[in-house]
Order: sequence, then structure tokens, then C-alpha cells
Amino acid sequence: MYAALSFLAIINISCTADIFIFWGYPTDGIDGCMNTTSDSFDACVTACTNSSLYMLAYGNDDYCMLCMFTVSTIAQSDKANGVKTAIKLSDPTDGCPTKMQSETYSGIANNNSYNVSYSNGYWQITYENKSCIDSTWTKFYRPAGQFCLKVLGSSALIDRDSSVTQCTAYNASLAGIQSQDEMDFIIAQSESLSGNLSQYLYTAMWIAGVRPNSCNTANAETTVASCAGLGSFVFNDPYMTSYSMLNFAPGFPDSVVDRGIRRNCIQLYMAQSQSAWQGMIGDAVCGYACNSNSTVCATTYLCGAAAT
Repeated sequence: MYAALSFLAIINISCTADIFIFWGYPTDGIDGCMNTTSDSFDACVTACTNSSLYMLAYGNDDYCMLCMFTVSTIAQSDKANGVKTAIKLSDPTDGCPTKMQSETYSGIANNNSYNVSYSNGYWQITYENKSCIDSTWTKFYRPAGQFCLKVLGSSALIDRDSSVTQCTAYNASLAGIQSQDEMDFIIAQSESLSGNLSQYLYTAMWIAGVRPNSCNTANAETTVASCAGLGSFVFNDPYMTSYSMLNFAPGFPDSVVDRGIRRNCIQLYMAQSQSAWQGMIGDAVCGYACNSNSTVCATTYLCGAAAT
């Protein structure tokens, strides 16, 4: 993805091969920013540069905000305001002077395209216009590209096989979970769809993740090194580059044979009469909506598709 910068006035800027830094602050889109610990703004910039999740940082030596692809306007300011902004590019081919006027720069920043231009005291950021299947899907900016998610279901029970069929009808597939923003969105959507089902300890959502034949044996988690933890599963979400949001509930995965079938698929747990496993995952039988004693039952599923 390419980012072209046009500077219509002389602005003091410091820069490296992959980032531009100037006095200024975002005026919108900060809901996609995360407050992170940093002992200096230089360290804040380094954190932004080293992460594939963020394309922009702002703050000073006292605080650091890392932003995903949500900011569209940055107000140019000066040292008196005390806030700097750093915009990630990648290796501008025309060099990187400290003062620029009427220049255009191009680069690559992650896998999400954007253009940046300066005019009348403001920087404008426009993003590559990719769309979801329709307005009922929500777009997230993943490091691998723009990705759309939709939580489907109701208070009715559904097994994983039926969930896959429903996602396929949208030319989508069961999706994984990339970030905390996605997790918060998914849990809120599931709670809205399923409502209060206190007859269960937890309701569950089917997400990407299935145990391959190589790990589909008794005690594979402890006897086969490559089948430990998440290594026991393969994920069909090609835009999922981080697995940090997938944390097993205590005792999982266990690959127990349940009603004659091994637990080979992954569910995300939602609190009902109990809450300790909220947002955690466990393995379950793909063809059943509920566990053997019907204390955990799936009511929702997560479909995902690349934005186009």
C-alpha cells in the first residue's frame, strides 16, 4: 500500500526512513488509539514502528497513544502545544529532508493503504476505500489488510457444522479474533443476539479453529510437541496474524471423546450464570451445540471475509 504526502507549506519535520514526526495532534478517530506505557516520545515512536497494528502515534515524553487506521484529521501545531504526531510510512524513495515544501512522497505502511496531505494547518488522511459485504458487517484494520466481521445467531442453539454452512452462504468463513477491539465488539454483539440465558453456565460462539488429523488422537496435547495448546488447531482465517486473544479456559484443550466424538473445534465462551471463562476459549464437539451436560451451549458464530 502506498502513502503519498504533499506538503503545501514549509513545516518543520523530523523523519527517519519509515516515519514522519511533527508538532500536531489528531482531531478525530482517537477511539482507535491505545494508551501505552512509554518513558519518552522517542520510545513511543519506536513502539509504533515495531508494531504492525498501528500506523500513527501521538503524545509527548509523558504519554503515548498508538493509533490504528481510524484517524483522518491532524491539526498542525507547534512546540507550545506540546504534542507530537508520528505517521508511519516506509522507506520514502526520494529521501527525507527536515523541511519540505510542495513535495510528494510515497511508501508502504503495513497492508492498509492511505494517503496523507497537508493544507491550511491540517493533515488529512484518506484510506483505501474497501467495502464489506453490506452495511451489517463491521470492518477492522488488521495488519494483513482490511477485514470484515459479522456475528450471527440468536437464543437458539447451533452446531459448528451449521455455522460453517451459514458463513459460506455469504462467501465468508468462520473467523478468528485479531485484537482487543474485535473481542469487545464480538462479545457485545453476541450478548445482544443471545440475551440472558441463565439456564447455562456459559453460552458459546463458534470461531475459526479445528483440530487436524495429526493431532486428533488421545493425549496428543501432552505426547505430541506440535499439538500443545493452540498448536493443536489450524485456523482458516488468512487475515489472522496474532493469536494473543485466544486463551484457553482452565482444563482446555483436552480433546476428550464426548458422546463418541473427539472435541475438535473451538468455541468462545460468553458469561451467563458464571463469568470466570468470559472471553476464553475451549474445544468442543463440532457437531453438537451443547456439551454433554448442556451447561455450555453455542448460540452464535463469527463469520469473516476480506474487504474488497
